[in-house]
Amino acid sequence: FPYTTLFRSAVADRLNVGYTIAMKLLCLESVLGVIIAVVLVAGFTIAKFCFALYLVDSIFRMDMMLIVLPFLVLFYPFEQTRKWTGVGFKYILNSAAFMLCLVVLVSMTILAMERILIAPQMNFTYDEDTFSSMGTVPISIMFLAFIIIKATGMSVTLSNSVTGGSGETRFQKKMKALVGTVAA
Repeated sequence: FPYTTLFRSAVADRLNVGYTIAMKLLCLESVLGVIIAVVLVAGFTIAKFCFALYLVDSIFRMDMMLIVLPFLVLFYPFEQTRKWTGVGFKYILNSAAFMLCLVVLVSMTILAMERILIAPQMNFTYDEDTFSSMGTVPISIMFLAFIIIKATGMSVTLSNSVTGGSGETRFQKKMKALVGTVAA
């Protein structure tokens, strides 16, 4: 679909803002700037991988349920197999809600991050004086790096609360553990 390619490239382009800022910080001769640049690169790389892998996992689950949808409809009239119809439709709803929450949260987070980091009225300067000590700008940049990592995990929680079901899979649990390990 052209829309998915358009959105994917828009998300990738917007996530590259973190890499651009990290490259600016690596050019400084400040230890704090280098540390923050490493945190930014790690955070935005994790966000890119999580976004792509969560989306692929959710699309795969939804596609599997849509493939067996005719059988789910046929299972409904029989009492012994009726529960499988409910399980299949829950998977479809959870996958759709998860994709919606993931796209909305990541898009909002990226837009907010972009506005904060690039907006001229925020007065974020990337010079050695700013990164000589832990001031507002370095802490804000590190905070935004951690927020972008948490946005994908929050989408799982939000979609589960919206649908009332458990859309979490073993893949998502392993991805959460990996992100938690890398972030810690």
